Amino acid sequence: MAVILGGYSSERHISVESGRNIYEKLASSAKYEPIPVFLTGSNEEHILYQIPINILLKDNADDIKDKIDHYKIHDLVKQIITETSSISSKYVSADNLAKPKRLTYEDLAKEVDAVFIALHGRPGEDGAVQANLERVGFHIMVRELKVLKLRLISIVPMKF
Repeated sequence: MAVILGGYSSERHISVESGRNIYEKLASSAKYEPIPVFLTGSNEEHILYQIPINILLKDNADDIKDKIDHYKIHDLVKQIITETSSISSKYVSADNLAKPKRLTYEDLAKEVDAVFIALHGRPGEDGAVQANLERVGFHIMVRELKVLKLRLISIVPMKF
């Protein structure tokens, strides 16, 4: 399951907080293997990135975008990832420790079976993301959760 967070509206920082919380809850369940997907761009072009956990934990959406644009992994970190893979693989997918990966909506449909939209403001609340997900085969199921007045939308595929 992908958790889409970020965005390009003034609410992108709140979206990151929501997305992190949703990711954490899903990751702590044996039922899901979530991947964080950061959305940026504009109304004309949505740019999606599957991001590693260390980038997900940055302070805000602008810091995440900066780390994506200037991603570099230290050799010592590479060594630690390799040496701890037998442990970390039990708790996160290997993709969650890799470098940011640019995705299209079509790529996303091939990578995951479901999407949780944790976006606030545009393009999550105006239907633009939902339309793109429907275009690549996801069926929209809206569930509103009234937690601190946040509107969260989840997407599940209908693949027969």
